[in-house]
Amino acid sequence: MSKRVMCFVIVGLLLGTAAVAPAQGLKGEYFKGTNRDFPGAPALTRIEPVDWDWVGGAPDAIIGAENFSIRWTGSITAPVTGTYIFRVWIDDGARVGVNEILIIDSRIDQAATWHASGEVELKAGTTYPIKVEFYEVGGEARVRLFWRYPGQSETIVPASALSPVMVAKVPYLTARRPTPANGALGVM
Repeated sequence: MSKRVMCFVIVGLLLGTAAVAPAQGLKGEYFKGTNRDFPGAPALTRIEPVDWDWVGGAPDAIIGAENFSIRWTGSITAPVTGTYIFRVWIDDGARVGVNEILIIDSRIDQAATWHASGEVELKAGTTYPIKVEFYEVGGEARVRLFWRYPGQSETIVPASALSPVMVAKVPYLTARRPTPANGALGVM
């Protein structure tokens, strides 16, 4: 075999076995209408973080600017061990569940509002299932997912901490002290 052919074979093998970076973000399923039960097939699916402010615009032309809902699913990996507090900045309603525990439940039509979770204990390097549900009725539309944990002030949950791949529930996750306003801590 010639040296030239050998080089092409080696390069081909290296490229063929190169690792592909996993997708970052959650699987966002977009539905037309504000049905909070998400029936039927989504009109649009994409991988993304939960960090949106459409103001009066639309998430996509096929969805429209009013009367839509989104369900994001996947997993979240804790960078450190400790107590986490999740918050959402929403207009209109949303629910958030971590490890199949409902930590924020604010499915009401409202102007832009902050909603916080109770405290959730997470372990460094552990990946937990997460689900965020959002709906928009009219007016401005926004949804942003924030977290705060030991050594980190409140920040938007970065795409690098999220994966569209669902994982199994992790045993022994604890959540405590829900805020009275959100009525959270139920099974999602």
